[in-house]
Amino acid sequence: MRDVLGIAQANRHTADRIAATLLAPDKRFSRTADGRWALATPPPAASPLLEACRWAVVDVETTGVRAFRGDRIMEIAVVMLDGTVAFHSLVNPGIPIPQFIAGLTGIDAPMVRNAPPFEAIVADVLTALEGCVFVAHNARFDWAFVSTEIERATGWRRPNAWPGCCDWPRGTAPRR
Repeated sequence: MRDVLGIAQANRHTADRIAATLLAPDKRFSRTADGRWALATPPPAASPLLEACRWAVVDVETTGVRAFRGDRIMEIAVVMLDGTVAFHSLVNPGIPIPQFIAGLTGIDAPMVRNAPPFEAIVADVLTALEGCVFVAHNARFDWAFVSTEIERATGWRRPNAWPGCCDWPRGTAPRR
């Protein structure tokens, strides 16, 4: 009470009654088991400054536009904002590439025939994205495909629909 209200000589009982009168009606405060007052819920963690964030610019080429209905990634690139290529690979989608898509992307079946399937590169993709803010030209599209492929490869579904940063749990996929 002395430090908060400037009451230097309040006895414990009086100080407790004053605190209860001031804090009990306010749902932002609660009483702890030992009788002290505290914030009812801890304040949210501060967001990092933008310059402290790592930015992963992602681009995918796909067999179509429906990530949740069977279309697959056939190329993925993860480039850091400073231009460092964190990861790049053609991907064997395991399904036919429509002629229209081959014409649009320049990627056809012979190009991906010997490429690894996504399951074989998922650990490398997760490593490239770990702790980074996901950035893409069409981020909703690219994120839908990347997250669907990660779920398909690992069986783990990220609880948040949209990443502030890529915080997949360690151990989601085997590390090389």
